[in-house]
Amino acid sequence: DQGPRVSMEDSHAFINLSTGILAAVFDGHGGSEVSDFAAKKFKELFPSYLLASRGNVYRAFECVISAIQNEIH
Repeated sequence: DQGPRVSMEDSHAFINLSTGILAAVFDGHGGSEVSDFAAKKFKELFPSYLLASRGNVYRAFECVISAIQNEIH
């Protein structure tokens, strides 16, 4: 437990898809730079991963989160 923070370190992303709107929240436990980066990359990458997975949302999530994680580490 790090206690209260002076500012919000979480980030979010919204993606308009043909089937609806996808909203995602990224925890800022690694700092706002990490959550901002993850939100930006998620918004950029998710549509193409969804297309590549032929609409399989679960597979697209797995792939995009793995890709973002690999870039962070």
